[in-house]
Amino acid sequence: MNWKNKLVILLLGALLTAIFAISPDYCEAAAPEIEWEKTLGGNVAYSVQQTADGGYVVAGGAYITKLDSSGTVEWKKTLGGSGANSVQQTADGGYVVAGIINDTGAFIYSAWVAKLDSSGATVEWEKTLGGNGAYSVQQTADGGYVVAGDTDGGAFIYSAWVAKLDSSGATVEWEKTLGGNRINSVQQTADGGYVVASSIFSPSSGEEAWVAKLDSSGTVEWDKTLANSERATSVQQTVDGGYVVAGGVDVSAAWVAKLNSSGTVEWDKPLGGNGAYSGAYSVQQTADGGYVVAVYRSYPSSGAYVVKLAPDEPGTPNQPDNPNTSDNPGGGGGGCITGDLLFAIPLLSLIFVLYGWKNKIRN
Repeated sequence: MNWKNKLVILLLGALLTAIFAISPDYCEAAAPEIEWEKTLGGNVAYSVQQTADGGYVVAGGAYITKLDSSGTVEWKKTLGGSGANSVQQTADGGYVVAGIINDTGAFIYSAWVAKLDSSGATVEWEKTLGGNGAYSVQQTADGGYVVAGDTDGGAFIYSAWVAKLDSSGATVEWEKTLGGNRINSVQQTADGGYVVASSIFSPSSGEEAWVAKLDSSGTVEWDKTLANSERATSVQQTVDGGYVVAGGVDVSAAWVAKLNSSGTVEWDKPLGGNGAYSGAYSVQQTADGGYVVAVYRSYPSSGAYVVKLAPDEPGTPNQPDNPNTSDNPGGGGGGCITGDLLFAIPLLSLIFVLYGWKNKIRN
Protein backbone atom coordinates (compact mmCIF):
# COMPACT_ATOMS: atom_id res chain seq x y z
CA MET A 1 0.00 0.00 0.00
CA ASN A 2 1.51 3.35 -1.02
CA TRP A 3 1.52 6.48 1.09
CA LYS A 4 -1.49 7.97 -0.71
CA ASN A 5 -3.69 5.01 0.19
CA LYS A 6 -2.48 5.08 3.78
CA LEU A 7 -3.30 8.80 3.95
CA VAL A 8 -6.83 8.18 2.63
CA ILE A 9 -7.46 5.52 5.29
CA LEU A 10 -6.06 7.77 7.99
CA LEU A 11 -8.35 10.64 6.92
CA LEU A 12 -11.38 8.38 6.79
CA GLY A 13 -10.60 7.12 10.29
CA ALA A 14 -10.28 10.69 11.56
CA LEU A 15 -13.61 11.57 9.94
CA LEU A 16 -15.31 8.60 11.60
CA THR A 17 -13.86 9.63 14.97
CA ALA A 18 -15.15 13.18 14.51
CA ILE A 19 -18.63 11.96 13.54
CA PHE A 20 -18.66 9.70 16.61
CA ALA A 21 -17.56 12.53 18.90
CA ILE A 22 -20.14 15.11 17.74
CA SER A 23 -23.04 12.77 17.13
CA PRO A 24 -26.13 13.68 19.19
CA ASP A 25 -26.51 9.97 19.85
CA TYR A 26 -23.30 9.97 21.91
CA CYS A 27 -23.62 11.97 25.11
CA GLU A 28 -22.23 12.25 28.60
CA ALA A 29 -23.63 14.05 31.68
CA ALA A 30 -21.22 16.78 32.76
CA ALA A 31 -20.97 17.90 36.38
CA PRO A 32 -21.83 21.56 37.11
CA GLU A 33 -19.42 24.44 37.81
CA ILE A 34 -19.22 26.75 40.87
CA GLU A 35 -20.91 30.17 40.44
CA TRP A 36 -20.09 31.79 43.82
CA GLU A 37 -19.06 30.92 47.37
CA LYS A 38 -19.21 32.82 50.68
CA THR A 39 -17.56 32.62 54.09
CA LEU A 40 -19.98 32.74 57.07
CA GLY A 41 -19.24 33.54 60.69
CA GLY A 42 -19.96 30.12 62.21
CA ASN A 43 -17.58 27.19 62.34
CA VAL A 44 -19.69 24.94 60.16
CA ALA A 45 -22.78 25.01 57.90
CA TYR A 46 -24.92 21.87 58.17
CA SER A 47 -28.04 22.89 56.25
CA VAL A 48 -29.04 25.31 53.49
CA GLN A 49 -32.30 25.99 51.68
CA GLN A 50 -33.37 28.51 49.07
CA THR A 51 -36.15 30.72 50.45
CA ALA A 52 -39.23 32.17 48.78
CA ASP A 53 -37.50 35.53 48.16
CA GLY A 54 -34.66 33.87 46.23
CA GLY A 55 -32.24 34.01 49.14
CA TYR A 56 -31.02 31.22 51.40
CA VAL A 57 -31.32 30.15 55.03
CA VAL A 58 -28.38 28.30 56.62
CA ALA A 59 -28.13 26.32 59.88
CA GLY A 60 -24.96 25.29 61.67
CA GLY A 61 -23.82 25.04 65.25
CA ALA A 62 -25.87 27.44 67.39
CA TYR A 63 -26.69 29.75 64.46
CA ILE A 64 -29.44 30.27 61.90
CA THR A 65 -28.35 32.69 59.15
CA LYS A 66 -30.46 34.31 56.40
CA LEU A 67 -28.70 35.28 53.15
CA ASP A 68 -29.92 37.21 50.12
CA SER A 69 -29.70 35.78 46.60
CA SER A 70 -26.04 36.75 46.22
CA GLY A 71 -25.00 35.30 49.59
CA THR A 72 -24.95 38.53 51.66
CA VAL A 73 -26.01 38.05 55.32
CA GLU A 74 -29.41 39.62 56.16
CA TRP A 75 -29.77 38.37 59.75
CA LYS A 76 -28.34 35.79 62.15
CA LYS A 77 -29.92 34.20 65.24
CA THR A 78 -28.41 32.22 68.10
CA LEU A 79 -30.62 29.39 69.40
CA GLY A 80 -30.75 27.81 72.84
CA GLY A 81 -30.26 24.20 71.72
CA SER A 82 -26.89 22.51 71.75
CA GLY A 83 -26.74 22.58 67.97
CA ALA A 84 -28.92 23.40 64.94
CA ASN A 85 -28.43 20.75 62.29
CA SER A 86 -31.29 21.45 59.86
CA VAL A 87 -33.52 24.36 58.83
CA GLN A 88 -36.39 24.76 56.38
CA GLN A 89 -38.71 27.63 55.49
CA THR A 90 -42.33 26.79 56.31
CA ALA A 91 -45.54 27.63 54.44
CA ASP A 92 -46.21 30.67 56.64
CA GLY A 93 -42.80 32.19 55.84
CA GLY A 94 -41.26 31.11 59.14
CA TYR A 95 -38.66 28.41 59.74
CA VAL A 96 -38.54 24.98 61.36
CA VAL A 97 -35.23 23.92 62.92
CA ALA A 98 -34.02 20.49 64.06
CA GLY A 99 -31.02 19.72 66.22
CA ILE A 100 -29.72 18.38 69.50
CA ILE A 101 -30.44 19.64 73.00
CA ASN A 102 -28.98 18.81 76.37
CA ASP A 103 -31.61 19.88 78.90
CA THR A 104 -30.62 17.54 81.71
CA GLY A 105 -27.17 18.88 82.53
CA ALA A 106 -25.68 15.39 82.12
CA PHE A 107 -24.14 13.85 79.00
CA ILE A 108 -27.59 12.93 77.71
CA TYR A 109 -28.77 14.45 74.46
CA SER A 110 -32.19 14.43 72.81
CA ALA A 111 -33.63 15.25 69.41
CA TRP A 112 -35.06 18.77 69.35
CA VAL A 113 -37.35 20.68 66.97
CA ALA A 114 -38.28 24.39 67.07
CA LYS A 115 -40.54 26.67 64.99
CA LEU A 116 -39.43 30.28 64.34
CA ASP A 117 -41.35 33.23 62.89
CA SER A 118 -40.40 34.82 59.56
CA SER A 119 -37.87 37.22 61.11
CA GLY A 120 -36.15 34.44 63.03
CA ALA A 121 -36.56 36.48 66.21
CA THR A 122 -39.36 34.55 67.95
CA VAL A 123 -39.52 30.85 68.86
CA GLU A 124 -43.19 29.91 68.40
CA TRP A 125 -42.84 26.39 69.82
CA GLU A 126 -40.18 23.76 70.51
CA LYS A 127 -40.30 20.05 71.31
CA THR A 128 -37.90 17.43 72.64
CA LEU A 129 -38.27 13.99 70.99
CA GLY A 130 -37.23 10.46 71.85
CA GLY A 131 -34.41 10.22 69.36
CA ASN A 132 -30.80 10.74 70.33
CA GLY A 133 -30.44 13.65 67.91
CA ALA A 134 -32.37 15.29 65.04
CA TYR A 135 -30.35 16.06 61.93
CA SER A 136 -33.05 16.82 59.38
CA VAL A 137 -36.58 18.26 59.37
CA GLN A 138 -39.12 19.18 56.72
CA GLN A 139 -42.67 20.47 56.73
CA THR A 140 -44.94 17.92 55.04
CA ALA A 141 -47.85 18.42 52.66
CA ASP A 142 -50.39 18.07 55.49
CA GLY A 143 -48.77 20.88 57.49
CA GLY A 144 -46.99 18.50 59.85
CA TYR A 145 -43.27 17.74 60.03
CA VAL A 146 -40.98 14.80 59.33
CA VAL A 147 -37.87 14.60 61.51
CA ALA A 148 -34.93 12.22 61.16
CA GLY A 149 -31.74 11.44 63.02
CA ASP A 150 -30.61 8.56 65.21
CA THR A 151 -31.66 6.74 68.33
CA ASP A 152 -29.56 5.03 70.98
CA GLY A 153 -29.98 1.28 70.88
CA GLY A 154 -27.71 0.79 73.88
CA ALA A 155 -24.01 -0.12 74.14
CA PHE A 156 -23.17 2.96 72.03
CA ILE A 157 -24.95 1.48 69.01
CA TYR A 158 -26.96 4.07 67.11
CA SER A 159 -29.62 3.35 64.50
CA ALA A 160 -31.31 5.45 61.83
CA TRP A 161 -34.53 7.00 63.15
CA VAL A 162 -37.38 8.94 61.51
CA ALA A 163 -40.59 10.36 63.02
CA LYS A 164 -43.70 12.14 61.73
CA LEU A 165 -45.22 15.01 63.79
CA ASP A 166 -48.55 16.80 63.46
CA SER A 167 -48.81 20.49 62.55
CA SER A 168 -48.48 21.68 66.16
CA GLY A 169 -45.36 19.61 66.75
CA ALA A 170 -47.01 18.17 69.85
CA THR A 171 -48.03 14.71 68.60
CA VAL A 172 -45.81 11.98 67.15
CA GLU A 173 -47.95 10.25 64.50
CA TRP A 174 -45.42 7.47 63.80
CA GLU A 175 -41.70 6.75 64.15
CA LYS A 176 -39.41 4.12 62.60
CA THR A 177 -35.95 2.67 63.21
CA LEU A 178 -34.17 1.78 59.95
CA GLY A 179 -31.16 -0.34 59.00
CA GLY A 180 -28.69 2.43 58.32
CA ASN A 181 -26.69 4.57 60.71
CA ARG A 182 -27.77 8.10 61.64
CA ILE A 183 -30.10 9.71 59.10
CA ASN A 184 -28.61 13.02 58.06
CA SER A 185 -31.36 14.14 55.70
CA VAL A 186 -35.05 13.44 55.02
CA GLN A 187 -37.44 14.91 52.47
CA GLN A 188 -41.02 14.20 51.52
CA THR A 189 -41.28 13.09 47.90
CA ALA A 190 -43.91 13.88 45.27
CA ASP A 191 -45.72 10.58 45.90
CA GLY A 192 -46.20 11.34 49.61
CA GLY A 193 -43.34 9.11 50.71
CA TYR A 194 -39.88 10.11 51.93
CA VAL A 195 -36.23 9.87 50.86
CA VAL A 196 -33.46 9.65 53.46
CA ALA A 197 -29.66 9.97 53.31
CA SER A 198 -27.38 8.13 55.70
CA SER A 199 -24.44 5.74 55.71
CA ILE A 200 -24.21 2.01 56.16
CA PHE A 201 -21.37 -0.30 57.15
CA SER A 202 -20.44 -3.63 55.63
CA PRO A 203 -17.40 -5.79 56.51
CA SER A 204 -16.41 -6.07 52.83
CA SER A 205 -16.51 -2.38 51.82
CA GLY A 206 -16.55 -0.46 55.10
CA GLU A 207 -18.58 2.73 55.48
CA GLU A 208 -20.55 3.82 52.41
CA ALA A 209 -23.14 6.46 51.63
CA TRP A 210 -26.68 5.08 51.77
CA VAL A 211 -29.94 6.46 50.33
CA ALA A 212 -33.37 4.92 50.96
CA LYS A 213 -36.86 5.61 49.63
CA LEU A 214 -39.73 5.18 52.11
CA ASP A 215 -43.48 5.09 51.59
CA SER A 216 -45.88 7.42 53.40
CA SER A 217 -45.84 5.31 56.56
CA GLY A 218 -42.03 5.00 56.71
CA THR A 219 -41.64 1.53 55.17
CA VAL A 220 -38.54 1.11 52.95
CA GLU A 221 -39.35 0.77 49.22
CA TRP A 222 -35.74 0.68 47.93
CA ASP A 223 -32.26 1.56 49.14
CA LYS A 224 -28.89 2.17 47.47
CA THR A 225 -25.26 2.32 48.57
CA LEU A 226 -22.99 4.84 46.82
CA ALA A 227 -19.39 3.67 46.67
CA ASN A 228 -17.76 7.03 45.90
CA SER A 229 -18.66 8.51 49.29
CA GLU A 230 -18.42 7.28 52.87
CA ARG A 231 -21.44 9.26 53.99
CA ALA A 232 -24.52 10.91 52.52
CA THR A 233 -25.42 13.99 54.55
CA SER A 234 -28.15 15.55 52.40
CA VAL A 235 -30.70 14.46 49.80
CA GLN A 236 -33.44 16.22 47.88
CA GLN A 237 -35.82 15.17 45.13
CA THR A 238 -35.18 17.11 41.93
CA VAL A 239 -37.66 18.47 39.39
CA ASP A 240 -37.05 15.50 37.07
CA GLY A 241 -38.11 13.03 39.79
CA GLY A 242 -34.55 12.03 40.62
CA TYR A 243 -32.45 12.96 43.66
CA VAL A 244 -29.39 15.10 44.40
CA VAL A 245 -27.17 13.84 47.23
CA ALA A 246 -24.26 15.50 49.06
CA GLY A 247 -21.70 13.98 51.41
CA GLY A 248 -18.03 13.33 51.82
CA VAL A 249 -15.13 10.90 51.61
CA ASP A 250 -13.29 10.42 54.96
CA VAL A 251 -12.33 13.95 56.10
CA SER A 252 -10.72 15.18 52.90
CA ALA A 253 -13.32 15.66 50.19
CA ALA A 254 -16.81 17.08 49.76
CA TRP A 255 -18.96 15.28 47.20
CA VAL A 256 -22.25 15.77 45.27
CA ALA A 257 -24.11 13.19 43.16
CA LYS A 258 -27.23 13.13 41.01
CA LEU A 259 -29.44 10.01 41.00
CA ASN A 260 -32.39 9.13 38.83
CA SER A 261 -35.82 8.20 40.24
CA SER A 262 -34.77 4.62 41.02
CA GLY A 263 -31.48 5.59 42.68
CA THR A 264 -29.09 5.00 39.77
CA VAL A 265 -26.15 7.47 39.64
CA GLU A 266 -26.25 9.96 36.73
CA TRP A 267 -23.15 11.95 37.75
CA ASP A 268 -21.05 12.62 40.81
CA LYS A 269 -18.56 15.41 41.52
CA PRO A 270 -15.94 16.10 44.20
CA LEU A 271 -15.78 19.73 45.37
CA GLY A 272 -12.68 21.75 46.13
CA GLY A 273 -10.00 19.11 45.59
CA ASN A 274 -6.81 18.57 47.56
CA GLY A 275 -8.73 18.54 50.83
CA ALA A 276 -10.03 22.09 50.30
CA TYR A 277 -13.55 21.09 51.37
CA SER A 278 -13.80 18.53 54.16
CA GLY A 279 -17.45 17.69 53.62
CA ALA A 280 -20.73 18.77 52.04
CA TYR A 281 -23.52 18.93 54.60
CA SER A 282 -26.54 20.14 52.64
CA VAL A 283 -27.64 20.43 49.01
CA GLN A 284 -30.73 21.80 47.32
CA GLN A 285 -31.78 22.31 43.73
CA THR A 286 -32.30 26.00 42.99
CA ALA A 287 -34.85 27.79 40.82
CA ASP A 288 -32.44 27.98 37.88
CA GLY A 289 -31.93 24.21 37.86
CA GLY A 290 -28.55 24.39 39.58
CA TYR A 291 -27.64 23.44 43.14
CA VAL A 292 -26.58 25.22 46.33
CA VAL A 293 -24.31 23.31 48.72
CA ALA A 294 -23.31 24.04 52.33
CA VAL A 295 -19.75 22.85 53.05
CA TYR A 296 -17.02 22.99 55.66
CA ARG A 297 -13.63 24.15 54.44
CA SER A 298 -10.44 23.10 56.18
CA TYR A 299 -7.81 24.47 53.76
CA PRO A 300 -6.30 27.03 53.40
CA SER A 301 -8.43 28.44 56.26
CA SER A 302 -11.24 26.69 58.09
CA GLY A 303 -14.82 27.94 58.05
CA ALA A 304 -18.35 27.54 56.72
CA TYR A 305 -18.85 28.08 52.99
CA VAL A 306 -21.81 28.08 50.62
CA VAL A 307 -21.14 26.82 47.07
CA LYS A 308 -23.44 27.40 44.07
CA LEU A 309 -23.32 24.89 41.20
CA ALA A 310 -24.59 25.64 37.71
CA PRO A 311 -27.45 23.62 36.17
CA ASP A 312 -26.79 20.16 34.76
CA GLU A 313 -25.18 20.14 31.35
CA PRO A 314 -27.17 18.34 28.63
CA GLY A 315 -26.51 14.64 28.72
CA THR A 316 -28.03 11.25 29.10
CA PRO A 317 -28.71 9.69 32.51
CA ASN A 318 -26.72 6.82 34.00
CA GLN A 319 -23.33 8.29 33.03
CA PRO A 320 -21.46 9.34 36.20
CA ASP A 321 -18.75 12.02 35.98
CA ASN A 322 -16.70 9.69 38.18
CA PRO A 323 -17.97 6.26 37.12
CA ASN A 324 -16.61 4.14 40.00
CA THR A 325 -19.98 3.71 41.72
CA SER A 326 -21.97 0.76 42.94
CA ASP A 327 -24.25 1.29 39.92
CA ASN A 328 -21.29 1.18 37.50
CA PRO A 329 -18.80 -1.27 39.03
CA GLY A 330 -15.33 -1.23 37.57
CA GLY A 331 -15.68 2.29 36.18
CA GLY A 332 -15.56 3.29 32.55
CA GLY A 333 -15.79 6.51 30.65
CA GLY A 334 -19.55 6.90 30.47
CA GLY A 335 -21.50 8.02 27.41
CA CYS A 336 -24.27 6.51 25.33
CA ILE A 337 -24.32 5.10 21.79
CA THR A 338 -27.43 4.24 19.80
CA GLY A 339 -27.97 1.04 17.83
CA ASP A 340 -27.48 2.84 14.50
CA LEU A 341 -24.02 4.05 15.47
CA LEU A 342 -23.07 0.66 16.89
CA PHE A 343 -23.93 -0.82 13.49
CA ALA A 344 -22.12 1.91 11.51
CA ILE A 345 -18.77 1.61 13.31
CA PRO A 346 -18.01 -2.06 12.45
CA LEU A 347 -19.42 -1.58 8.92
CA LEU A 348 -17.08 1.32 8.15
CA SER A 349 -14.20 -0.54 9.76
CA LEU A 350 -14.86 -3.48 7.43
CA ILE A 351 -14.79 -1.11 4.46
CA PHE A 352 -11.38 0.17 5.59
CA VAL A 353 -10.02 -3.37 5.90
CA LEU A 354 -11.31 -4.42 2.43
CA TYR A 355 -9.94 -1.22 0.93
CA GLY A 356 -6.51 -1.87 2.37
CA TRP A 357 -6.59 -5.55 1.33
CA LYS A 358 -7.51 -4.56 -2.23
CA ASN A 359 -4.60 -2.17 -2.50
CA LYS A 360 -2.25 -4.73 -0.98
CA ILE A 361 -3.12 -7.17 -3.81
CA ARG A 362 -2.52 -4.46 -6.41
CA ASN A 363 0.89 -3.70 -4.94
